[in-house]
Amino acid sequence: MTESTTEEQVTSDDQSEVSAQKIPPIKDLRLGKRLAYLLRYGAEKEGLQVKEGGFVDINDLMTVPLLRHHQKQEVLREVRESTSYRGNKRFEERPEKDRTLVRALYGRRFERNPYHDGTKVPRLLEACMEFVCNNIKQFDLEAFQDDFIVNCMLHKLRRKRRLTNAVLRSLLSRSMDNLDLHDMYFTVATARILVQKCPALRKLSLRDAGYVVNDQVVTMLVKNLPNLISLNLYGCKQVTQRSLQVMNKHIPLLQHLNIGVIPLPQDSLVDFVEKSSKLLHLDVTENNLLTEEGAELLAAICLSRNIMFVSHFKF
Repeated sequence: MTESTTEEQVTSDDQSEVSAQKIPPIKDLRLGKRLAYLLRYGAEKEGLQVKEGGFVDINDLMTVPLLRHHQKQEVLREVRESTSYRGNKRFEERPEKDRTLVRALYGRRFERNPYHDGTKVPRLLEACMEFVCNNIKQFDLEAFQDDFIVNCMLHKLRRKRRLTNAVLRSLLSRSMDNLDLHDMYFTVATARILVQKCPALRKLSLRDAGYVVNDQVVTMLVKNLPNLISLNLYGCKQVTQRSLQVMNKHIPLLQHLNIGVIPLPQDSLVDFVEKSSKLLHLDVTENNLLTEEGAELLAAICLSRNIMFVSHFKF
């Protein structure tokens, strides 16, 4: 499982909660999703040590870039107060003598421990990936056809702030189907590498990839990646309605689109949905241009077309 998922994966788990309970302020809603991701299945992927029972030290948790905009007390308050739509607590806090541990109370499915049980001896796959990451200049994975392992290595390098365009060029191949570049320092050169190295790409996450991801970059990508069925642009605030028009024209197979946080006007969203023949999932969470009435209209249109619609409003 790749990070593309982060809050995106949690959305499907919690969308019933979001639609059925009183919606908290946007920042709190985002924090709940981030905690759910980390404490259910993302902690080890982010380099944290998960203790027996799924507990994570709160001080370690606060070092994850995903929580960089939140304070420790804010996170602890979310742990103590967050409940599901049935009223059940979502997280648990366990104070100990010199530390505080937290965990998710349900839905935990962490990745396999990179070490053999009860030891600090790395598993063979982990050791191999670590060697390749540390010596990436010696490798060219053009003929390597395992998207999962490539995305795992990309995540390791990104977490260590070593994911550059040169490294990306070494890791990508023409057979890539699924690529997660969330939170990467993305440039126009990065976009050129993608269209050159991965012309058959079907799933792409550029979540929080930065201000460089604008209409020009999106146009370059969708014109050269016609097989895209899933695109995550969450947090790419330089994107405008022009990109929606280009998507309608050049990636007609698009099924999943996350454009959360991007301030797109209601009319352009309605037009996009009505022209998208294959769309199955649309996420417009935290769009500050979208009114509750506009969200209700979009939800009704999506319902009539069997499209799953996600926003921060309660209906």
